[in-house]
Amino acid sequence: MPDLSQNYSAADRKWITAAAVLWISFAVALTVKAFVVPGSHTVYPIFVVGSERWIHDLPIHVQDPSVSDLFRYTPTFAVLFTPFAVLPPALGQALWGLFSVGGLFFSLYLAARKLLPGEWPLQRRLHFYSLSLVGSLSGLWSGQTNSLILAFAIFASVCVLEKRWTLAAVCLTLPIYVKLWPVALAMLLIAHRPKELAWRFALCMLVFAAIPFFTKPYGEVVLRYQEWIEFQHGLHQVRWGGYRDFWTIWETLWPPVSSVGYMALQLISAFGVFLWCMRQKFRALDEKELLVAILSMWTAWQLLFGPGTEQLTYCIIGPWAAWAVLQSWPHKLERIWTVAAWGVLSFFTCGEIERPFDLLMPATKTLAPLAVFAFVVWLVAIRRAPKEKA
Repeated sequence: MPDLSQNYSAADRKWITAAAVLWISFAVALTVKAFVVPGSHTVYPIFVVGSERWIHDLPIHVQDPSVSDLFRYTPTFAVLFTPFAVLPPALGQALWGLFSVGGLFFSLYLAARKLLPGEWPLQRRLHFYSLSLVGSLSGLWSGQTNSLILAFAIFASVCVLEKRWTLAAVCLTLPIYVKLWPVALAMLLIAHRPKELAWRFALCMLVFAAIPFFTKPYGEVVLRYQEWIEFQHGLHQVRWGGYRDFWTIWETLWPPVSSVGYMALQLISAFGVFLWCMRQKFRALDEKELLVAILSMWTAWQLLFGPGTEQLTYCIIGPWAAWAVLQSWPHKLERIWTVAAWGVLSFFTCGEIERPFDLLMPATKTLAPLAVFAFVVWLVAIRRAPKEKA
């Protein structure tokens, strides 16, 4: 947050206070929850179990009786999460929550100061921080890794903008060893800067893959990687109630869904995103605009057609929906469009809010992916270029 000792106006101070109260209150609430009801409404215990089973030479991709779900992540993540796993449960959960909130806020701070195109005076930045947090609440509250994946995506883009290529490659690689789907962003940014990023990214992928080999015998690590690959293959053959993507729209409005047809849509849409992003590159856009276009379109594709998109994954679009609202604010019809999309993406991705509406109208579950479509329409066809000061 800005330094309050500076000579800000009364209006600036009001918005600084409001944003600070919002972020600090949420961080305090996460901390209190960790100590009062540890393990409640959070996936944190699953991460701990994965690291603990790694430490004790046990298979990590099997159901552990102490938690309700499987550890779905790489051996590298199991190793990197160890500093949290060895702490007392409540303390580890609290620190993980603060780490996630802090990482997201710092990435948003960098985005507003360095990445987002146009003019971003103090009040506008504070509005961006606040709207983004509201749009990311459910993912942060559950302890998911998605907000950190988004944070590292923003860090990578800022590094690309500043030509810090090695750090950009590191920031692109780390999320892939948590969940596989950030590889799509890595491919788009590598296509943007192939000479600078391609070999660095490949090297970072090897380095991160090697981390577990420094903690266990070679054969055991290879076995764990084999188990993880087999697990990933089986994981995406199963859908559960929390999924919210284009499949959700299809199965609600035009059932039954064809798995082959849906896979074809995934591939065609991915190719379309690539072509659109490369078109933005060759339109000689300002690099800030290009990087934000890549980030936001990648996010939209992941939510609509990417693997494993659940309600809690929607926190990754919170900042881009907030950006859309603020970018379109001077234009009434455009503002109504983006505010409606932001509202749906912020609130109807929370199960406690969506569920009562879904009981009355099952098509309610399509609102979140339809709001992503609305965001894409704004991004591609409605958005107006920001006016820079002369």
